Amino acid sequence: MRTLTGTRLIYAPILLGVVLIVATFLVAELGHSRLRDATEVVTESQGRQALLARYTQLLLDAETSLRGFLLTEDTRYLRQFDPAVRQLDMLLNQVSVSYRASALDTEVARVDQLRKLTGMKLAFMLGSLRLYGEQDRAAAMALINTDIGEKTMAELRGIVADIYQVEDNRLREATLGWREDLSTSRLLLVGTSGFSLTL
Repeated sequence: MRTLTGTRLIYAPILLGVVLIVATFLVAELGHSRLRDATEVVTESQGRQALLARYTQLLLDAETSLRGFLLTEDTRYLRQFDPAVRQLDMLLNQVSVSYRASALDTEVARVDQLRKLTGMKLAFMLGSLRLYGEQDRAAAMALINTDIGEKTMAELRGIVADIYQVEDNRLREATLGWREDLSTSRLLLVGTSGFSLTL
């Protein structure tokens, strides 16, 4: 009887140690999987933010070029206009494809709205250039100085800011989840190490 009790006392801690080691391994593997997922989320989110930053900069470049030309009538200002305008749709396509690949339908709808407003903004700017060619600088400036373009630009900035906020939240959640998994893995590792030393 004493031999059976003694055997249990010997093997019970060893069995518990094995269970702790297996649990630590499983949690570590889960943590690595979550880390891979978090890394993917962070990479995709930062890529979209970079594309949107480039989009915003090009839109501002186009507007600045147009205003500079209309104010000075120096055609050198228009050198940046066409290249900037041509890249806008391509950048929005890349953002949209990224969101579709991640099945983020709400953000896809936001990008579609952004594309629609971009078309309105470009039509407004091109209309100003057409007025300059068909009438004179005063007519083009009169159109530019209305609040139509300003309101459209404000809407564009609002949508871009909303998307940035969504991406910031996604980055925060991914980072927080990974840190929690890392903390759990560390606690289990410390517990297992301490238990092994005790044995």
